[in-house]
Amino acid sequence: MSERFYSSNEEQRNSPQIKLHQPLPTAILAFFFTPLLGALMISSNWKKLNKPESASKTMLIFYAYLVVLVGSYFAPPISILPIIIVLLLIGFWFNVHHQSKYIKEHDISYTPKSIGKPIMCGLAIIITSYSITIYTKWDFLKAEFSKITEAFVQIQRQQQQKNFTKDDLGKLKQTLSSDIEQLYSENTDGTSTANFELIKNPKNIGEKMTNVMRTRYKEIIDLEKDYDQDLNKIGFSSLMDPKRIQNPGSIKETEMLIDLAIKSATKYKRLNLESYDRVIDGITKLSNGLTDETRQKGDTNRKTISEGCDLEITLIKKMGEIVMHLHQTSGNWELQEDTPVFNNDSDLKEHNLLWSQFEKISVKQDQLNELMEKRMKED
Repeated sequence: MSERFYSSNEEQRNSPQIKLHQPLPTAILAFFFTPLLGALMISSNWKKLNKPESASKTMLIFYAYLVVLVGSYFAPPISILPIIIVLLLIGFWFNVHHQSKYIKEHDISYTPKSIGKPIMCGLAIIITSYSITIYTKWDFLKAEFSKITEAFVQIQRQQQQKNFTKDDLGKLKQTLSSDIEQLYSENTDGTSTANFELIKNPKNIGEKMTNVMRTRYKEIIDLEKDYDQDLNKIGFSSLMDPKRIQNPGSIKETEMLIDLAIKSATKYKRLNLESYDRVIDGITKLSNGLTDETRQKGDTNRKTISEGCDLEITLIKKMGEIVMHLHQTSGNWELQEDTPVFNNDSDLKEHNLLWSQFEKISVKQDQLNELMEKRMKED
């Protein structure tokens, strides 16, 4: 018996030491590079320690984690997934502890393997995993990033609001009041004299608010200018020219002018409302929300803008009715001093009625414009 014992010890001393992954560094690598890498390393150790059952149990952690990982790419994000991953990681660490204890209890001497290759494999796993995650969860990640960005911006706004003093508010009101006066100032030809410059690198809410409003003022001027240019381009000023109306076949030209003018006015309305919505959105963001009073004023002003634009379209249509009436009665009137003079009272009465309706609409539009100007100066 002593000979056999001596022979066994002699063989152990003479046999080359096995190479194993050190349990503790492996556990650390598993934390940074997922239990996939750690399970492969610990399972490899169990096999070299001639413990196939333990190796198989370790690989169960590998396959379980792999299933969870692959499932997470295609399943909707759920809060339980991180919990499952943590539990698998804890299970893996228990396995590492068991192996470390086994090696110590059996006084197994081994040569530690280099961690260079496992680290390279771990990096490959992480890069592949994150690449697939980004590809499959791009919309979700984008939405989450937007939430984080919005939260950060919200914090900045709140901080800026705290730094926004009464003096800043007074300065803002004074600046906007001056801008509005400039907005409604006109040259002798009716064009605006305003020239609004944005503040470069605005430092506080007041300056940012000024830029929001000045952008709106610039857009008001540009929209009106573009609208006038559109009407000039189609020759709308010739619509009510009696000489043009008397030309043979001019009725088709009239229909075309009315149609194009209505399209231009409709486009002007759409762009004007979009511009107004942008300024309200900008004010809302800078103010961290609107009060009920401010929101109500905004809705009222938007409605007024919409009504004014609708009246412009109605005016164009009414002008079309006047001109079409002149076309229909072309043989019953003649031009005297650039004014049509009708041969019978019924045609004259209809003509005057249409003009009266046109003037009422025009007066209402002027009243709305004056009301809007008054509100802007008061607000």
